[in-house]
Amino acid sequence: MKRRTRDWWMTGIAVVVMGAIFFIAFSAAQPVTKEETVTLEEIYALLVTEDGRNRLDVIEEWLVDLDEEVDLIYLQAKEMMEEEGWQFEKQKWTLDDIKFLLDAIQDKIDAIKTKVGA
Repeated sequence: MKRRTRDWWMTGIAVVVMGAIFFIAFSAAQPVTKEETVTLEEIYALLVTEDGRNRLDVIEEWLVDLDEEVDLIYLQAKEMMEEEGWQFEKQKWTLDDIKFLLDAIQDKIDAIKTKVGA
């Protein structure tokens, strides 16, 4: 009988502890709701800068400036690529000229060898 009574007490304590844990967890998970009203001044502050300019106009001007800078960077990069391309073309021409001259020298050497060997 004592064991059964002790089991009931242990079960009761476990249920109370579990209930307390569930209550604490459930109450901690509830979002804190605070009713705030938005005023016209707050909305105005979102739409207008401190100096009275429309924020959307400011953002649009910034985007236009950014677009112009991107275009400028693109043009500069394109010019650099074209310049590098010309340099590669010049180097290719130079290498082609050197190869042509070496072939011409080789032909002359071959001609001299044939004359000497003949």
